[in-house]
Amino acid sequence: MDLSQASTSQKQTPENVDGRRCPRCGKRFATISSMNRHVRIIHQEAAAMEKKKIHVLCPSVDCRELMFQTFNDLSKHIEEFHKVCLQKLVFSFSSQQQYEEWVKLEKIDSNYALIRTRHEQHYKQKEYSCNRSDTKGYQKAYTKRTEKSGGTIKMRGVCPSRLIVGLSETGEVTVTYQKTHFGHEEEVRAHHLTRTEKEEVVQKLKCGVTTDRILADARKPDKEKLERKHLLNRKDLDYLYRKHNIGKKRDENEMVAVTLKVEEWNTNGQNFAFFFKKPGEKHDLLKDDDFAIGFMNSTMRDKLLNFNNIICMDGTHCTNKKGMDLTIMLVKDDRNAGLPVAFFLSNRLDTQIQEIFLGALRKEIGQNLEPLYFMTDDDPKYYNAWVKTMGNTPRRLLCTWHVVKNWNIQGRAKIKDANMKKEMKGEMKKILNECNEERFKCLSREYFKKLEEANEVDFLKYLKRYYFIDEERIQMWAHCYRRNAGINTNMSVESLNNFLKSNQLKRRTKITIEKLLDTLEELVDIKMWHRILSIERPSAGNYQDRIVIKAHKKAEEMKNTTQIIKEAFGQFKSVQGMCASIQM
Repeated sequence: MDLSQASTSQKQTPENVDGRRCPRCGKRFATISSMNRHVRIIHQEAAAMEKKKIHVLCPSVDCRELMFQTFNDLSKHIEEFHKVCLQKLVFSFSSQQQYEEWVKLEKIDSNYALIRTRHEQHYKQKEYSCNRSDTKGYQKAYTKRTEKSGGTIKMRGVCPSRLIVGLSETGEVTVTYQKTHFGHEEEVRAHHLTRTEKEEVVQKLKCGVTTDRILADARKPDKEKLERKHLLNRKDLDYLYRKHNIGKKRDENEMVAVTLKVEEWNTNGQNFAFFFKKPGEKHDLLKDDDFAIGFMNSTMRDKLLNFNNIICMDGTHCTNKKGMDLTIMLVKDDRNAGLPVAFFLSNRLDTQIQEIFLGALRKEIGQNLEPLYFMTDDDPKYYNAWVKTMGNTPRRLLCTWHVVKNWNIQGRAKIKDANMKKEMKGEMKKILNECNEERFKCLSREYFKKLEEANEVDFLKYLKRYYFIDEERIQMWAHCYRRNAGINTNMSVESLNNFLKSNQLKRRTKITIEKLLDTLEELVDIKMWHRILSIERPSAGNYQDRIVIKAHKKAEEMKNTTQIIKEAFGQFKSVQGMCASIQM
């Protein structure tokens, strides 16, 4: 068996799968080239040496298939056959800093790509080729992604322009720079962002400058000539964002990243994550593949214990790419402003998961909560879970926003008359917002009579079946039955949902769970500082303050009243006790 056959069979064996073991003596080498040198010198068999690959293709159309063994051969061919004078420059720099300044001035990193690095004992050499060159000399048989509409920036062949940079241990740098390009036109789209331009963009991203602002600044050319930085797009920013880990991604695996986030929360006995169950863990009530995490810091805990007269709970969707459901618990503070006191993220949104959430919450605060009012949407799962877990039955109130939303949906579907369909929302809101019980009943009867006369029986049956079925049901949503509750609407929860999705998440739904948890932590800080600012620096345009002033003026105008006493924020009462209290 000749040497070539031996080499082939040796490569097929498991022991020499990489081809770096001598086929004659069995000695193993670090590289194939060192193995071939060993075979040539020691065994004196040149057959083991494969011919150097000829892959340097001339980029000219006239000699499209002409290939060379080295770059120098290509340069010589271009000068002699194509009559192109290739400009060759040699530079010497005394320090690395001078070399980097020259690279920045010439924008080398914008037009060239590193193709090879060689290490010697006291010397390192780097070779850079024009980024338009196809230096590998072959076409891929597979496709990783769809090709750009403008085509690839790689041309067929190799551009002669290149750099050979020598770096010594003393800091001296020598550069052999073949500057002339050949075989392609200069296109801005084929350039890369320079290192300086990338650093500027990364610094802006780290400082929190928005993507829109960065793009707007990039598209204001300071020169007449268009440059690559002026063509900056969102994909460039996303790439730099991921490369430099600006979002502080803790791990590529999302569940590992969430676990690390929980460990950060629970250091030093803080225990922000009062419940955490990741997929794969065992739980008495949850499935193995279920995920759930509850978040409440010390500030939220204090607010829950101090302002638990009214508890609001609601769930929201479209906050993360995993499709997890977010449950928000909110309380009304002494200024009647909504404050988030607990978050619960899970892959389910049913009564059982809410019982687990509330049970873990009760264990964390060390006591049962006994609110006077409990406000949710029309779904009874939150209230049922509360009653079963906390053991008390606060008065249940329905969220005004959800009630009006349901009326609009059903009204559009069931009311046939176009004019009545337009007037329905206004008519029903008058009934809902009426604070006088007798007037409420009168408005209800009048609207029901109007529906009967117009033969809109479908919508009438819907109202009587779901919202006017009995007195207990009416008291859940009608404002005339919650006058002393200190709350007439539940817009705080919906406002918080909107603030989270619009201001914090920017309406993005492809957010990781780790990033969502970071955002929730930031949201709590923002809301707590809003409370401090509204107390220390009250504004005349503040909504809550305007409502208080309006209620106070209304109380002063009441007849047969000698003195007005402020009972709570937004609530006033006469000293004689003859007049009804006024709420916001």
